[in-house]
Amino acid sequence: MEEEFYGSIKLISGEEIFAEILPVEENGRTVLVLSDPVEIETVALGSVEGLRMIPWIRCLSKEGIVIVPMDKVITVVEATEESEVVDSYMKFVRQKNNTSSEKGKVSERMGYKTSVKEARAYLEKIYRSKAKE
Repeated sequence: MEEEFYGSIKLISGEEIFAEILPVEENGRTVLVLSDPVEIETVALGSVEGLRMIPWIRCLSKEGIVIVPMDKVITVVEATEESEVVDSYMKFVRQKNNTSSEKGKVSERMGYKTSVKEARAYLEKIYRSKAKE
């Protein structure tokens, strides 16, 4: 099974949507499972440019899942996780789900996960060993 990724999809209808995408094999055909799909607009206020996220389907359920068959897709382009678009998209999804006070989801891709207490002990140990040198 494929892994989820952030990306843009160009549909045969001409629409371009951005979402977290999971390709899935279903009954011998591939479908794309999209989480919180949005359309993206570039907006300018004077000399400052920004991105505006608009829900692709306005009456989407709380789960925000849409399934798109591959025969409706022209192309799929993966976005790098460090891009401005992914960052803006994640902020939009957090705000949509009323979790704007939470920090982003921690994943294994971001590095090691630990508690503050364990990290402090580890860093103090490194500091003490450097101080002895």
